[in-house]
Amino acid sequence: MKFRNDRNWERVLHKTVLEECASHQAKTGDGMKSILDPSFRYTKSVDTDLRKTFARIRREQQRQVRTHAADAGGGVVFTLGQRKVRAAA
Repeated sequence: MKFRNDRNWERVLHKTVLEECASHQAKTGDGMKSILDPSFRYTKSVDTDLRKTFARIRREQQRQVRTHAADAGGGVVFTLGQRKVRAAA
């Protein structure tokens, strides 16, 4: 494929990368935004409150666990701890 100039090449490459990212997100179900996504907004580290961010993430995870527990039919499920395996001598 021949392009008349580098700008056309950049446009085609940018469009291809965006399509690949969207395709990958659709296949993997990855909710993480790409920095190439036009709706992505960068937040400086000095403007980020980690306590609030982690508290929000914990709330979202707890909400998700409650939703999955309600969908599971109300049964009680206990998680078993992993057994310690002794290294082969």
